[in-house]
Amino acid sequence: MLSKILLKLIDEAVLPAVILVSTKIIGLGLINFFFHFTFEIKFFPQMILPALVYTDSQEALLANSYSNLLMYGAIFVGFLWVIVKSIHLHETHISPKATQKLAQWNLLKLLTNSYNLYHQAVVWFLFLWIAVGILIFYSFSDLTYWWVSVASLAFNFVLTYLIIDDVEREFYARRAFNNGYS
Repeated sequence: MLSKILLKLIDEAVLPAVILVSTKIIGLGLINFFFHFTFEIKFFPQMILPALVYTDSQEALLANSYSNLLMYGAIFVGFLWVIVKSIHLHETHISPKATQKLAQWNLLKLLTNSYNLYHQAVVWFLFLWIAVGILIFYSFSDLTYWWVSVASLAFNFVLTYLIIDDVEREFYARRAFNNGYS
């Protein structure tokens, strides 16, 4: 039987996985539409999804690069939302004045507890780094511009710092509370 933590992680992973795949597909569709790229949709037995085969390699590079950028952007925004919640809407950090404002606007449901927040953070964090790993692999394979991978990696370091800083603050706040220094 799966543990509650593993089930929670799986539950939290559905949305980022759908976002990752759908933004990649939608990004390819939009770029192909707006740039009028010529391609064929081919089915290969070893692949789950059909492949887009371009007549021009530069078109393939451009389409893949910008769809990857859109995919990374969606995961970035999702994880950024988790960080915003952890800093400003976390039950352990929020001020009484902010809680009162949220209550006035009927937005108390935006408040989140540590259990839900850190499960979301772990899942989005993993998807963020998986996306960068994919982008770096694509760059080494000459399927994506290098600047897409480098920019994504730089943003990952910033977001990683922010979430580690928040977890560290939470750790010290809990330790102070447990030692009677609240």
